[in-house]
Amino acid sequence: MIRAKRHDGRVCSDSRKIIGVWRISESICGREVFETHARARRGGVSLIGAASWTWSTLNSVARRFVQQWGTQASLGVPVVSVGNLQAGGAGKTPIAIEIARELKARGKTVWILSRGYRSALERSYGVLTESSHTHPLSDYGDEAPLLAAHSRATVIVGAKRIENFKRYWASGARCDLVILDDGLQQFGLKKDFDVVCVTDASPSDYFFRERRTQWSEREWVIETKGSAPFQTPTERTSQVKLVSQIPESLRAKKLWLISGIGRPEHLLQSLTDQNVQMSKTTFLPDHHAYDGEEIKAFIRDARRQEFTLAITEKDALKWKAFVNLADEGVEVIGYGCQWVSDRTLFFEALWKSCFVSPCI
Repeated sequence: MIRAKRHDGRVCSDSRKIIGVWRISESICGREVFETHARARRGGVSLIGAASWTWSTLNSVARRFVQQWGTQASLGVPVVSVGNLQAGGAGKTPIAIEIARELKARGKTVWILSRGYRSALERSYGVLTESSHTHPLSDYGDEAPLLAAHSRATVIVGAKRIENFKRYWASGARCDLVILDDGLQQFGLKKDFDVVCVTDASPSDYFFRERRTQWSEREWVIETKGSAPFQTPTERTSQVKLVSQIPESLRAKKLWLISGIGRPEHLLQSLTDQNVQMSKTTFLPDHHAYDGEEIKAFIRDARRQEFTLAITEKDALKWKAFVNLADEGVEVIGYGCQWVSDRTLFFEALWKSCFVSPCI
């Protein structure tokens, strides 16, 4: 099922191992840099700028290495990658959901390969659908359940994406297309269409994996949060506004927003644009690992101060493991994609790349 495609006849047998080692080191080191950044900034030292430059440079080298001398595996079905240049907070999850929904509406069976960042299954394997799962739901992390619930696609979780795809395919299941969640830097896999989600974030203030000014004909840039501070290909660029969805009944309440997502200031701005005012906010790191005592403390404090707690769907997945949200009066904020530019143009390009001139 898996076929390795060689470029210009030259093959480096260790290329996948090299890229694999780099992926692990990037994950570990990048995570540590990101988590210590806030402390460093208080001391007047910015680690993010230096880390962004280092990782961007090394990823550019890795990308060019694979393109010229390495091998790329083919899954045998079209692959759409949805990724970002910065580490989190670019809106790739709602974009992946939007793509899966559209393709399913066109009659295609879609699988989503998700790393399951910081989940119990990140170094393992699990399958999740809208109505079934092979492991306890809490093992899938905070993104895979959202992908499954909103896209109604099958989500395969685990960092070894090619191996996990083969394993599920061997079970007899079949699909027409794979969406590679957070796949921009997955250099060892052949992709038919690369969706790159960008924001107005600066590499000096936010950890960047890559900084790009040139794009191939199979890449499409989607600006999700402001205009990107670098050159983008105007003929292959879309603008999508991520809109928060909040019940009308909450507008008159005294709200306390608690959020553990990337770039929560955009969530707050989206709510403000809809005339929803937050009386209090608590912003936690992206993928924050809540525990039961912490959540119960938030609930006690909210009751004492007469606040209504509001959290995102991503946070709600973790809270549900400890409390009944309805019983505790916790409100959940959803989201949706509002296309500012031509949605049809984007999907026509994707369809052509995957089903008219696929790279499989």
